[in-house]
Amino acid sequence: KKIGVSWGVTLQRAIERLPRQPQAGLEIFSMIGGSVTGASFNTFSIASGFAERFDASYSLLAAPIFVSENIDPELFMSQPTIKNHLKKCRELDAAVLVVGDISARSYLISSGLPREVTPEDLIAAGAVGDLLGRFLDRDGAEIAHPLYQRTIGVDLETLMAIPERILAAAGPHKVDIIRAATKRGLINTLITDDVTAELLLD
Repeated sequence: KKIGVSWGVTLQRAIERLPRQPQAGLEIFSMIGGSVTGASFNTFSIASGFAERFDASYSLLAAPIFVSENIDPELFMSQPTIKNHLKKCRELDAAVLVVGDISARSYLISSGLPREVTPEDLIAAGAVGDLLGRFLDRDGAEIAHPLYQRTIGVDLETLMAIPERILAAAGPHKVDIIRAATKRGLINTLITDDVTAELLLD
């Protein structure tokens, strides 16, 4: 079995509470590039953390979340190690995902954006949050912003082809992005709390 993981504090907390339970033949894949500063719950530690709990192997996408403005994203992703990793991600059996809103509560917003991109830029483009570093509008469509093309990782079309797409997210501040991802059909299982569920249903 092959499972892809996103990154964030939600998944880090899950790892901390997860008992060791060896799973023969399991492989964990990071689905997006990572941050090398500021947080212990980046994509690298999430993938290796789950692998340690399951006694599984793991594969990292050794790349930043966003490439610099002066770098061609297609050329960057054509590197053999990155290309091969993303090719393997097209064979995933499941994806474990989180979402972030457009506020300082999101680590991607507070510490992961390129210097030339501001939260206000993303909001002006219609963003309500991100999934796998891809910023979405209220209907779940990608926003018209250059940052989208600079995002390194599994794209949303590839994500849609993964059989099990599990989102773990909760909190009133995440309702809009959870709804957007659900409306687009990007997820088919939601793990949340009662307050968030009621807000979504309302």
